[in-house]
Amino acid sequence: YEKAAKQGHADPQCNLGNMYLDGHGVKQSYEKAVEWYAKAAKQGHAGAQCNLGFMYENGHGVKQSYEKAMEWYAKVAKQGHASAQCSLGFMYENGHGVKQSYEKAGEWYGKSAMQGHADAQCSLGCMYANGHGVKENDEKAGEWYEKAAMQGHASAQFNLGFMYENGHGVKQSDSDAIRWDCNAAHFAGLAGMRATAEWLWKRGVDLRNTNKQGHNALHKAAYGGHKELCAWLQGDLVCSSPLPIPFVQTEEPISSLPQLDPRAELP
Repeated sequence: YEKAAKQGHADPQCNLGNMYLDGHGVKQSYEKAVEWYAKAAKQGHAGAQCNLGFMYENGHGVKQSYEKAMEWYAKVAKQGHASAQCSLGFMYENGHGVKQSYEKAGEWYGKSAMQGHADAQCSLGCMYANGHGVKENDEKAGEWYEKAAMQGHASAQFNLGFMYENGHGVKQSDSDAIRWDCNAAHFAGLAGMRATAEWLWKRGVDLRNTNKQGHNALHKAAYGGHKELCAWLQGDLVCSSPLPIPFVQTEEPISSLPQLDPRAELP
């Protein structure tokens, strides 16, 4: 990528930025990531522009600035970029770099959700569940949670479990509630998301629940090779069952799996 990036090609520049961001094949450096994202962004590369917005939002490699993040997100969101649209929705929802507006948040989440963006779908479900920017509608909330949940979105799976447990927008079903909570725990374990696992545990999800194969979150974490998560699960006696599955890496890179959006949750 570096050779092509230095020749001024936008895609390799953005990819090189990703490598520096994650430390894949190079020494991790937020500053270098920003440098290459900026080069690609100046050429109109939508992905790089969105990533640059993320860097400003979080203060990675640059001075933190919600205002600059908004500028980059808005620029690329108007081009139809789903991730930028979702991020723009989050900025409006929380009043980061812009006047807080649930209506605007719902608008941008909706645009992103219609493109199949799981985080946006879950966030839009939350908007309907809480009546933020839209008329409260548990049925629509359940529909959007399910769309995201089917993509493996742990937060949406948990929220959908909550809906089934309480009969909000769906027919009450303890079995479906447990099934979706279990799916959320399994996904967190497979992806090695300790913060997500803790988040689920604190909200009452029993991480010891097993699927048809007898596997729980601990087994999934072991299958994914996530020793730190396994240590937490066993150390806190969250899951104390034996581990018949050896520590192996999944065939699909963990980085390619959908990520939890912890911002999207029910109260």
